[in-house]
Amino acid sequence: MREAALGIEDDAGSWREPVRLGGLVRAGMQLYLRALRLRFQLWRRLRPGTSFSDYYAFRVQRKLAEGGVHPTLGRNRWSPGEFRWYGAGALAFLVSHGLERHHRCIEYGCGSLRVGQHLIRYLDAGRYTGLDVTDRFFLDGLDLLEPELQEQKRPRLALITSAGLAELGRHPADFLVSIEVLQHVEPRELDAFLASLLQLVGPETRAFVSFREWKQPLQTAEKSWSRPARELAERIARIAPGARLEVVRGEWVKRSWDPSRKSILCIQRPAAAAHGPSSGAEDAKGSNPCPSI
Repeated sequence: MREAALGIEDDAGSWREPVRLGGLVRAGMQLYLRALRLRFQLWRRLRPGTSFSDYYAFRVQRKLAEGGVHPTLGRNRWSPGEFRWYGAGALAFLVSHGLERHHRCIEYGCGSLRVGQHLIRYLDAGRYTGLDVTDRFFLDGLDLLEPELQEQKRPRLALITSAGLAELGRHPADFLVSIEVLQHVEPRELDAFLASLLQLVGPETRAFVSFREWKQPLQTAEKSWSRPARELAERIARIAPGARLEVVRGEWVKRSWDPSRKSILCIQRPAAAAHGPSSGAEDAKGSNPCPSI
């Protein structure tokens, strides 16, 4: 499928290049990433039937259990007072795109409720649903929320399962958000991740999925990848023909070796999409600036 047909521009003239590394440093980084991939393959061999998402959850949970900190997960990094300040930019972005208090909102990959806490506070009672691959993450988040807020707003939190996704897909929410999740999806599991996500997108759903964007696929850390918007658009077009897409491009990642920018893929799936393929993608570069979320 041609890029022009999808309507997603690569914006090639403005890509930032990674810092140039010496030959030995570059070779060392390649060996390091190869060793990390081998570690994952060994872990999976000892646990048949597992996926990279299982490996990711295992590694993070073990780190948290040992008292370590993660940039967005667990309760070790913040006090309840500090926690309340994080993730508010996502709510501002969603409100600017039409989110209202009475809407139903699903957060796919809610983690420790860094973003979810603001959605819970803003939305009417019972209108927030958070999903993740392990309850360890969102239980840590609940520990940082006021008990009276939980009692008043009654957030629904659940594991990501086939049965759960099918049930939620039968009653699509008004908004679906997935923040800082797609960047941790291993390339071979990307289609399965997108298919699960799109299962929750109904004709009236507005979906917002953040990702790290660069002009070509790039592994930037053991559990992080950047991708071109065009690749995601092509995959989505195969899974959900007729879906309408926009890309909202944001700020650059603040790491010299990582040339990616923080972008958001906005997805809508009209009822007519079920009747055949259509190219409805648009590029929203420069409109509705993407916040740090």
